[in-house]
Amino acid sequence: MLISQPLIMLKQRPSWLVSCETFCCLLASLFPKAFFTSVITWSIFVLIFICDQDYIASQYDKPVLASCISIGGILLFFLCVYTYYKTIWVGAGSPLDFNILKLPSIDYISSNPYENTSISVNNDQDDLPEQSRSFPPEPPADHIIFHTFSQSKPYRYCNKCQVWKPDRTHHCSSSGKCILRMDHYCPWFATCIGFRNQKFFIQFLLYSGIYCGYLFLVSSSILYVFFANELYGDGFLSINLVILCILSISFSIALGGFGLFSVYLLLNNFTTIEFQEKRWSKQGNSSFIYEFDERGKKQNLGHIYDIGYKKNWTSIMGNTWAQWLLPIGCTSNSIYEKYNNGVNFEINEEYYSKWCNNLQLQDQLNQQLADYKNRIRAERETRTSNV
Repeated sequence: MLISQPLIMLKQRPSWLVSCETFCCLLASLFPKAFFTSVITWSIFVLIFICDQDYIASQYDKPVLASCISIGGILLFFLCVYTYYKTIWVGAGSPLDFNILKLPSIDYISSNPYENTSISVNNDQDDLPEQSRSFPPEPPADHIIFHTFSQSKPYRYCNKCQVWKPDRTHHCSSSGKCILRMDHYCPWFATCIGFRNQKFFIQFLLYSGIYCGYLFLVSSSILYVFFANELYGDGFLSINLVILCILSISFSIALGGFGLFSVYLLLNNFTTIEFQEKRWSKQGNSSFIYEFDERGKKQNLGHIYDIGYKKNWTSIMGNTWAQWLLPIGCTSNSIYEKYNNGVNFEINEEYYSKWCNNLQLQDQLNQQLADYKNRIRAERETRTSNV
């Protein structure tokens, strides 16, 4: 009893502690938004009122050029701000958005797909033998298709969200729910990046990289003219202009590089999680993801969701140039949209058949090894009993 009491106290936390935790989480989620808004607002202020008005229009006597630069900066500023908050507002998407994917109300469900996959109605059944437990119902085959490997059941579910987990879905502890085609959790947005908002996330990175490069081009040009013409003898140089030049080149490299990497992943239909899993598998020398050609050379099996550059791109970014260039939504919230709702994904049948063949061969090998071990153990026990 003394051991169980602290656990009960941890589960039943005081209301003031819960309120304090909620308030701290709210502040943590507001910080990146406030930081981004303040920095980008300061940057457009420096561009319009210092770079364009004070230098280009006044000192260099080029008001038309200053107006054009301001209009271009405002347009890029609007696109950056809109896609940033659009990424947060739209959200990544979750299986919980589809009522048909929700499991019945349950109290127990194993979260480990490699262990038993049974569900009991109440906690009193946890000690019952597996034959006495009730198993989860079959998933709605008309709306969800699984392509999973090395699992006792050909489907997955989440014990925390009590929902079926489609392929490429992962539970995010920071968001507290499962995310469709989860890419990663981004602290600078305080939200997950997934199927529904990945397009806006990529557009934000590209817009921001271009915007920062635009700021650097304008500010560095002013600084070059200022020092090349030795204007420092007649006037002062704005510190905001110098800071803008330094920050813009830094952010341009960082955001531009991350944006291009995200485009690379998209063209190969990888999420960040899948890309890291592939790297870890290579480092671990996993034989499951390789095959051998006629010469005995090891070759990668390929990514089953890689259906070609064009289809990979259009599956997230849309089918038209307008959808590619502008922050226009192209995903569906309907469960009946087979490949446009984040629940199902088109696969490469050639790669998939190779994966299935490798899995079958690996299962056969594992079974042979298990039989061999059992035979050796039985022979050893027989010899011991005879002695």
